[in-house]
Amino acid sequence: MAGCSATDFTEADFIEAGFTEADFPEAEVSRGDLTTDATPGADPSTAADGPSELATGTARAPLTSPTSIATPVPTAIALPTQVPDATATPTAIPPPTSFPPTPVPPSASAAAEDTIYVAIGGSGNGASAETALGSITQGLGLLEPGMTLVIDAGMYSENVMGRSLARGTPSRPIRVQTSGRVVVEGLVRIDDADYWDISGLNVTWPASGNSDDHLVKLTGGTGWTFRDAEVWGAKSFAGVLVAGAASHYTLRGLYVHDTASTNGRNQDHLIYVNSTSGPGLVERNLLVGSPNGRAVKVGGAALADVVSDVVIDRNTMVDNLGPSNIQVSGATSSVTISNNIMVRPDQGRNAITAFKLTGTNIVASGNVVWQAAGVSDPEVVDLGGNVQLNPEFGPGFVPGAAAAKGAGYRAP
Repeated sequence: MAGCSATDFTEADFIEAGFTEADFPEAEVSRGDLTTDATPGADPSTAADGPSELATGTARAPLTSPTSIATPVPTAIALPTQVPDATATPTAIPPPTSFPPTPVPPSASAAAEDTIYVAIGGSGNGASAETALGSITQGLGLLEPGMTLVIDAGMYSENVMGRSLARGTPSRPIRVQTSGRVVVEGLVRIDDADYWDISGLNVTWPASGNSDDHLVKLTGGTGWTFRDAEVWGAKSFAGVLVAGAASHYTLRGLYVHDTASTNGRNQDHLIYVNSTSGPGLVERNLLVGSPNGRAVKVGGAALADVVSDVVIDRNTMVDNLGPSNIQVSGATSSVTISNNIMVRPDQGRNAITAFKLTGTNIVASGNVVWQAAGVSDPEVVDLGGNVQLNPEFGPGFVPGAAAAKGAGYRAP
């Protein structure tokens, strides 16, 4: 992807932006002194913006038998208007059985000197699978433009700290791949990863996590992709956070689920985008189970922060009760919400909500909504094709209804 270079951040920059970086890996505080009438330390765009009673989502076990999914370029769809039966019994939704996709094996044609290897128990220099490193963090630090990190299967109990990384280029990207199912039990921090492609890096909450942490935090950088992974069990403000001045970034093929109710009301999200740059793309993700947050929240750390140029396309979102599947807030502008399936926000709420929105050009089209008060709050411009109908989910949250097949993470 083409784009401008990312901005370097220092500790002073984070403090000026209202953040306090604590000592990693023990904890990371991501909210500073924000002017709000909410609880001290709370995010102003999530305070007191929904009903006080929150339903609890059903726990879902991590998946172990993933299969691949296709990711074609999104195209517009037009769905017939259909109003749901207000007396209908809530749809029983089975857990997914085919997500995340199987990691793509590293290319056999890659030159040996361009590949670094990591494996459980490794103690070598990383130059070969037989002399693998034992730490993902160490492997990240050795990568240069055009290189690939190959992580062998297993559970890695470490906080992955991708700080001071080399920057790739459009012609020489840096890749992180897995060989078999890899799970990180710990926090993941990736900073200024220009033209990095990170795939198959599954992440779950560590026993030592702090509620001020984000499970996966991607700060700054341009042209990067985080894809084809499962992120679950966060007990914090977000499963995945995009922060800083990230631009031309992509979140694709993720299964993010079951962020626990941990912080103040409506503050524990699956994906949270508060990057003050752009553009960004959130596409073809399965986002399930945030009883105290949104599937996707787009808004600055303070209401005056401008977050813009975000496309949220072909995602499936279910049981996100704090208070909606998608919410835009504050000065957020130029957000396109298209071709998503959104089921069961909080009772009496729309699937797409706005909180103290002063930004403009928030548009929605081609979305399928079910068991919600409506498609969106009035601040969101309806461009047509948004419908309310039962998607008739089958295994893996794949819709059975013909009118819903053009939307969601498994759309053609």
